[in-house]
Amino acid sequence: MERMFKSLDFKNLVTVEKSRTTWVFEKVEIVIDDVTDLGIYIELEAKETFTNPKDGKTYLRKILKN
Repeated sequence: MERMFKSLDFKNLVTVEKSRTTWVFEKVEIVIDDVTDLGIYIELEAKETFTNPKDGKTYLRKILKN
């Protein structure tokens, strides 16, 4: 991959170091990233399809409370 980027004349501007832990709870993927010098970040992604985005948002908030 690195050779491909170099051949396309891409330049490395920033290197991000992080560790990632992934969990699944109640059809929600929960990702926790510990990023060097920046802190800890959490991301939730519903793995269920919602026709109304507001329903998905409500569902994720419910999971956060749990």
